[in-house]
Amino acid sequence: MTRARDLGDFIADGAAAELVVDTTTLVVDSTNNRVGIGTASPSQALDVSGTGNFTAVTAGTLTIDDITINGSTISDGGDFTLDVGGNITLDADGGDIFLKDNGTSIGHFEINNSGFWDFYSDVVDADIRFRGNDGGSSVTALTLDMSAAGAATFNAGGNFGGAVDVTGNITVSGTVDGIDIAGNINQAVKTTSSPQFANVYIDDKIYHHADSDTYISFTTDTVQVYAGNSYAQFSGGMLLLNDGSLAEDYDALSGTTPTIDVTSGGMFSLTTSGNTTFTFSGASSGYVQGFTLQLTAGGTHTITYPNSVDFAGGSAPDAPASGETDILVFITRDGGTTWYGALAIDAAG
Repeated sequence: MTRARDLGDFIADGAAAELVVDTTTLVVDSTNNRVGIGTASPSQALDVSGTGNFTAVTAGTLTIDDITINGSTISDGGDFTLDVGGNITLDADGGDIFLKDNGTSIGHFEINNSGFWDFYSDVVDADIRFRGNDGGSSVTALTLDMSAAGAATFNAGGNFGGAVDVTGNITVSGTVDGIDIAGNINQAVKTTSSPQFANVYIDDKIYHHADSDTYISFTTDTVQVYAGNSYAQFSGGMLLLNDGSLAEDYDALSGTTPTIDVTSGGMFSLTTSGNTTFTFSGASSGYVQGFTLQLTAGGTHTITYPNSVDFAGGSAPDAPASGETDILVFITRDGGTTWYGALAIDAAG
């Protein structure tokens, strides 16, 4: 501008903006201390309607509807705060969102090709920790040990609503007050319906639920099975019954060719219905096994025992007379190769 008239063209009266260039190209509103670019009515100290190209912006508060960045970096020398009235959405078409410290990646989020949502710790062997505030104190609720293949450590235990599958060891370093299991605990390669374990180490006792006097107790080389006020103790190669007695199973036989299987009972009975031939089975070599036979004659019948039975004098006792009952005992220590028999009671009834 070289003439005063030209300057006057830009100066309006007091009721209008003091400087207007091309209607909306540039407007200066000194009444409200505002400058508008692309708008005739600026509503902010600097109100730009349209796109702009800034090599640097220094401001206390900058209000912008949308930002398009031609480069790839937004940087700040101090803290950087995003404060919005709604949600913050991070939309990365590459599928990764990285967290860096001075240019070095320390972790990132990823949606991989299989559709999994992955969280990575990018620093070698750096643990992943979940921390929080518990009543004013900082606590580490969960630690994932990346130097141990992600081994998880819970600060205060955990509740699991489903099954727990374990392929390695479970180690408890402290005191466990109680373990409640509503479902299955399955070891790898074992059955699901009937949980099995290779080794379970117990320091003291295993209790029946809500039953304090029914349990199994362990000490060095000793196992005690408690039921009420009685217990059975296995120790020093002996079985001790305290305040109790030993009860064996009893089986009633029938027919004229009965088999006495010592694995199914300790006493057997038979009322003969004709000439009878016995067979003995089930004995294991290296153990002493025996049984008692209650033999009642249902008539005048012959009795034949296995050839492996030795009786006193080399002959079997006479069969009981019709209606009478004899009690006989038999033992073996070589798996049934030889049985020793004796008539304990003759004509008991």
